[in-house]
Amino acid sequence: MMYFVENPENKENKINRIGISVSKRVGNSVVRHRIKRVVREIFRLNDAMFRKGLDIVIVARVEASRKDYRELEAAVMQLAERLGLKEKNLSK
Repeated sequence: MMYFVENPENKENKINRIGISVSKRVGNSVVRHRIKRVVREIFRLNDAMFRKGLDIVIVARVEASRKDYRELEAAVMQLAERLGLKEKNLSK
């Protein structure tokens, strides 16, 4: 699940901010921190594809604990595409 808000202050600085929430229902602390690290890395590597000036919040669901990096990356990018967060002139 992904939420976002456009933040004019971030747009001036050409940055995005990300928040990641993983419930205890997803797994123990090792599993929850792994998901956070993976999602953070996905955004770090794909930052150029996102519009600037966004505050983005990702809420990981239980299914995330059973996914590997590529599946999580595909899910995040698909959500970003569906919400219109990707730059128009870039395509992957």
